[in-house]
Amino acid sequence: MGDNSTAPTSSASTNNASPEKEGRLIKDAIHGSIELDPVLAAIIDTPQFQRLRNIKQLGTSYWVYPSASHNRFEHSIGTSYLCGKFITILKEKHPHLITDMDVLCIKIAGLCHDMGHGPFSHVFDGPYKKLIASKCKDEEKSRKIREWNHEEQSCKMFDHMIAENEMVRKVFEKKRIGEKEKQLVNDLIKGKIDGEDPSKSKDVRIKETDGKKHCFLYEIVSNARNGIDCDKFDYLMRDSYNIGWKCNFDCMRYFNLAKIVEDEENNSLHIGVRNKEQFALYELFHLRYALHHQVYQHKTTKAIEAMICDALSSVDEEMEIFKSIQDPAAFTYLTDAIIDEITRAKPEEFTKPSYDKKGGKAKQVINRIHTRNLYQICGEGTIFENSKKPKQGAKKDVNEVEDLKKFILDENKSENVTEQDFLVEEVRISYGKGNQDPVDSVIFFDKSEKISKMGKEDISNILPKHFQDRKIRVYCKSVDEKKRKLIENTFNKWFEDLKSKKEGTANEQVQRK
Repeated sequence: MGDNSTAPTSSASTNNASPEKEGRLIKDAIHGSIELDPVLAAIIDTPQFQRLRNIKQLGTSYWVYPSASHNRFEHSIGTSYLCGKFITILKEKHPHLITDMDVLCIKIAGLCHDMGHGPFSHVFDGPYKKLIASKCKDEEKSRKIREWNHEEQSCKMFDHMIAENEMVRKVFEKKRIGEKEKQLVNDLIKGKIDGEDPSKSKDVRIKETDGKKHCFLYEIVSNARNGIDCDKFDYLMRDSYNIGWKCNFDCMRYFNLAKIVEDEENNSLHIGVRNKEQFALYELFHLRYALHHQVYQHKTTKAIEAMICDALSSVDEEMEIFKSIQDPAAFTYLTDAIIDEITRAKPEEFTKPSYDKKGGKAKQVINRIHTRNLYQICGEGTIFENSKKPKQGAKKDVNEVEDLKKFILDENKSENVTEQDFLVEEVRISYGKGNQDPVDSVIFFDKSEKISKMGKEDISNILPKHFQDRKIRVYCKSVDEKKRKLIENTFNKWFEDLKSKKEGTANEQVQRK
C-alpha cells in the first residue's frame, strides 16, 4: 500500500501535540484510492497502530507463499474503507436509523479491529495460546489464558492508544467522540454486547428506534450472526490477490442489494440481502474454505506454526512474551520481530540464567525454519466421526488426538520414541460456523421486499450437505530418519484400524435397517 498523500499537509499537522490533523488520500492495491478522515489518519499515526506493519496477515503462510507478504496494517485500512462504504449505503437507504456518528464509529472500529493481534496473527491467539495454557499448572490461570482473544485485546489497545496519544484525544474531542462512542467502537469490534448476542441483550446502551434494537450496527465490522462482514470481505480479496488467486465475490453488489430488515421475534433490526445473492454467498464461504484448505492450514504452514510455537514457548517466561497481553505498553512492541530478538539475544541480557539453555533451543528451532529443515509430516487422514465411544462413567469422549498419541508411544516403546519427537494435531476446516450452514443465518428478502424463506434446494442440487472437514495430522519433530519412518508406519497402522472400525459400524447400521 502506498501512502501517497495528496491532501494539504502543514508542519503543524505532523506534530503529535498539534490540535489539527489533516485527512489523507492513499492508494491501495485492492480498493484503489482510499480517502481517510482526519480521525482515522490520527489513529494510523500512532505506535499502537503502526505495529501492525510488522505482523504478517497470513502468519507462517508467508514461508509457503512468498508473495503473501501483506500485513495487518493494510488489511485494517481496507476493512475500515469497506465498513465506510457499507454503512454509507445503508444510511442512504435508512437515513432515520443511522447517524453521522454511527458512520464514524463503524469506520474507527473497522480500522482498529485487529490491533490486538499478536506475533504471526492467528498463531499467537490459536496454537501458541493453547500451548502456553497447557504448560500452566494453575487451573484458573490456564482457563483465563484459553479465554483470551485478540478482539478483547484490540479493545484494550484502542483504549491505550487514546490514553497515550494527545493528537488522537484532540481529534476525538473535536469530532465529539466521547465515552459513549468509544464504548460503541469496542462493542462493534467484538460484534457482541458483554459477550452476548445484541438481539438477546437487554443492555440499555444498544440504540433503539420504536422499540427495535439496532443490531445491524454489530453486523458490519464483525458479524457474529453469520460471519458475513467487511473484515471477511477485505481479507478474502487481499489474501487471494497476494497468493495469486482471484476472488470473484462482489462486495459492492452485496452492499447495494442489502438493507435493514426487522426480526419481529426479537424486536430487532438486522442486515438482510436480496434472495438472488444466496448462491454468491455460498461462493464466498467456499472461497474461505478453499483458503483454509490450501493456504491457512496447509500442512507446511502448520508445521512452521508448530516450530514458531516451540521456539517462542521455550523462552516465554524469560522474555515475558505471553505475559505482555496484560500490559498494552509492552504489547505495543510485540510483533513478528520477536524471532529476530531471540536469534540475536545474548544470555547476559536476561536476568534469568535459564535463558542460556532455553534460548539456545529456541535459536536452533528458528534456524531450522530458516534452513528449511522443518518438522516432517508423517501422515494425514480425514475423520468423519468419533471412533471412540466413552466408557461407562467416563466424563468425556476419548478423542482421536489423544488416542493416536498413546498409540504411537505404546507401539514404539522399545524404539525410544517420546512425546518430544512428534506432534499430533486436529485440523478443522469449515465454512465458518462449524458443521452449520452459515447461510441459514442470513435474512433474505424478495423483489417485493418481503422476507423470503429459501432452502439450498431452491438454488442447486450440488451445494454442500456438510460444512466442516476434520483432519488429523502427525508430524515428526526429530531429525532422526529412523524415528520419522517409525512414526509414519505407526500412523498408517492406526488410521487403517480407524477406517476398518468405521466401515464395520456402517455395515452394522445397514444390517439393522
